[in-house]
Amino acid sequence: SQITIVQQRLTVLTGQSVTAADLFLNFISPDGSLYPALPLDIGGGDPALVPVNMLVIPDEPWFTVGRELFLVKQWTEFRFAFSTMQIVIKSINSVLDIEGAIETSGYFKSGPEFLFEVLSYFTKIGQGLFTTDALYDTTFNVIKCASQVTVEVSNRLIILLNSITI
Repeated sequence: SQITIVQQRLTVLTGQSVTAADLFLNFISPDGSLYPALPLDIGGGDPALVPVNMLVIPDEPWFTVGRELFLVKQWTEFRFAFSTMQIVIKSINSVLDIEGAIETSGYFKSGPEFLFEVLSYFTKIGQGLFTTDALYDTTFNVIKCASQVTVEVSNRLIILLNSITI
């Protein structure tokens, strides 16, 4: 997304990492209203984790362990986000593979309901909210909804879902 590009360029120029919340960006909600970007809290309030927000890490040995723990936590969160993205793409493909109608279970979800769940997931990713706490439930909703779509989706939704997976 454009936010990610701006964040990366600012990190290179200033030597400090920035988030959408640091830039005081506003997002547009589905109803058209603006709301502020939420701060990304990788540390989750853990005082043992010392954020690394500069390209050059200062020589402060008393923070070394905390910085290392933070980087491990950050890597874990990135890895989780990439894993959920693979799962969401597979869920999209499973819905796109439905031809006609398949045997239904007790629950049914429509193509637009599935698209809503997918868009909720990618909205969080676009906002930079990629932590386990932010993505777990949203990813679960995509998986659950995909399993409940039992009828081939419309051509309009096929185009929209294909545009996500490309």
